[in-house]
Amino acid sequence: MTEGTHTTTFGILLAAWARLRGQWMIAVAAAVVFQAISTALLLGAAFSLAQMMRNPLWLLGALLLFSLQGAVSASAAGFFLGCARRSPEAPDGGPRILLQPITGPVTLVLLTLRLLGWMALGATCGLVVAALWFVVDLIWPHGHLPDAVESSGPVLLALGAAGGAIWGSLRYSQAFWLRAERPDLRPSDAVSLGSEMMNGHRLRYLKLAVLLALPWGGVAAPSWLGWAAWAALALFWAPYDAVCTALFYLSLPGREALALLPRAEMREVVARIAASRSDGASGAAARPTESGGSSGRD
Repeated sequence: MTEGTHTTTFGILLAAWARLRGQWMIAVAAAVVFQAISTALLLGAAFSLAQMMRNPLWLLGALLLFSLQGAVSASAAGFFLGCARRSPEAPDGGPRILLQPITGPVTLVLLTLRLLGWMALGATCGLVVAALWFVVDLIWPHGHLPDAVESSGPVLLALGAAGGAIWGSLRYSQAFWLRAERPDLRPSDAVSLGSEMMNGHRLRYLKLAVLLALPWGGVAAPSWLGWAAWAALALFWAPYDAVCTALFYLSLPGREALALLPRAEMREVVARIAASRSDGASGAAARPTESGGSSGRD
């Protein structure tokens, strides 16, 4: 089977085992290295944030260490995309290290900003619902609403932010995979195209992500046996998880044609997407006026 033929969730889960056959050792070793570097960067960023109260310049160090995580993510995406592409029909495929020391961090920063935007939007929706509850409480004819409803503001705020984070994560989940296949793309173009590619496929990706996350919860027992099982699972499940996600990217409709476009034409595609979105928004605003005018004439 060639790349892009595994369109169902369970087809991707089964195909990942086949693609990793003969590559397990190098995939496990790579996952350990990537995870170790990622953990060190995140711990360093957390330590820098803790020191920020003493000296605000530590904030720059935290931001730098966090942005370097983008280079690790880009390298991991390129490596496991190669693992996912290797098959009997493509024996020349295989893992490869893709270094993006500048564009990788830039991509991560752009994704983080957009994700924070969706979280802010979700939190705002939560605040609006909480304000509506407050208004209802003021005009409720039978006294006050139950205490659980009155104190639901922080809960709604947290749920809104979490919902925005989940939606943004699904929307921009393919940016690093797209940049792994097309390193010549600008980070902003990869983010925009990755978002466009996920239209109509977010639910399928969410189902795959939930299935891949289930084993992690099954070994969370707070004991030495639970920690040992978690460590053993992490060694083999982490590369399997990454290859499954890479196969999902390869299965997206239109991905293969998009990957073959020259960079200049790719930029035109991005411009057309942006133009169509702005035209769609203006058209949606104009349609009620047009319909009102036509009804008046009739």
